[in-house]
Amino acid sequence: MTAILVEGFISAVGYASTARFLSRLLNIPIPVNRIRVELSPEDMAVRFILAKRLPEGKILTEEELEETLYRFDLVERVG
Repeated sequence: MTAILVEGFISAVGYASTARFLSRLLNIPIPVNRIRVELSPEDMAVRFILAKRLPEGKILTEEELEETLYRFDLVERVG
């Protein structure tokens, strides 16, 4: 995953705790950048997805993120 990101990316991580957690996990700087993402054909996106739905308004701390199940998805828009 990191090999794809070091080629350059636009962050769409909306929470500081998540950006810090991902920066530490991936060993690359992930800035906070709460934006709407729209992929163009052939664009790729790396998605960080929590395994459970959080209660409304809940923002996880870095420590809580470490204890939560998650996955990464690689998405490529075609056509």
